[in-house]
Amino acid sequence: MPVPAITLEVLPAGYGDCLLISCPVGRRTWRLLVDTGPDETYPALQARLAKLRANRQGKRHIDLFIVSHIDHDHIGGASLLLNDQSLGLTFGDIWFNAAP
Repeated sequence: MPVPAITLEVLPAGYGDCLLISCPVGRRTWRLLVDTGPDETYPALQARLAKLRANRQGKRHIDLFIVSHIDHDHIGGASLLLNDQSLGLTFGDIWFNAAP
């Protein structure tokens, strides 16, 4: 069976939004995370990201993290994610829809 060109996962986020999009690029997987859902659903996001394959340095990489807007159901878990050292996450870029 061929590997899908793009995989979209709608992660549990209660009344909010949290999307993980993955795309194979050569020998690696490019990943986009859109929003985190509210803070109370962060454990589900954390569990899913913990399943990502870590590199040789023990790091998991998100190429692009987008926070669409400041409503709690979209941004609530963002500070938890960005401060979670247990996942060993690195980010290529982070986009936030707000004034500088």
